[in-house]
Amino acid sequence: MPATANQALQRTAPVCPACCSPQSQPRSSRASPPQSLSLGSFGDARVKTLSFIIFALGLFSSVSACRADTWQRADIYFIDWDVLTRARLTPERVRELADSKRTFRREAPEIARSLALDKLKLTKDKQPEDARLVIDLFTATGARITYYASRFSLCTADSTFKRPIDEQFRQRFKRLSR
Repeated sequence: MPATANQALQRTAPVCPACCSPQSQPRSSRASPPQSLSLGSFGDARVKTLSFIIFALGLFSSVSACRADTWQRADIYFIDWDVLTRARLTPERVRELADSKRTFRREAPEIARSLALDKLKLTKDKQPEDARLVIDLFTATGARITYYASRFSLCTADSTFKRPIDEQFRQRFKRLSR
């Protein structure tokens, strides 16, 4: 039977050779029960509660980073949806070859809302799309978060999250980029 964490702690706990060795009795006149280093049920509950609080804080802080009103700037790079290319365009290449590049400050939260980032879903197919639109959103600390769109999907920079886009989305960003 494997030893529990409490049993392992009791076996490996340091022992003071002067008073607590197995051969000698405690120096006090009253015999006290041996103290174990285990957390006990009260300590386990505190550890679980603390772990849950840390997890919840991490979860809420990551969700708040995605709120649309936290974006300070949006840079939009656009190549027309109908341009044919010999090879798939990466977001970096779209930034280099863009027909238009626009920067928005006041409208950045609205642009982020129109991306409907909450609808992005984890995809099994992490194949990069043929980028035509790149949106760089910047936080107050200057961190850049990149999203890009092909004719058919909006994606995170690493293509792990995607969602389909429609003609209304394509037309909205085509107008914004002009």
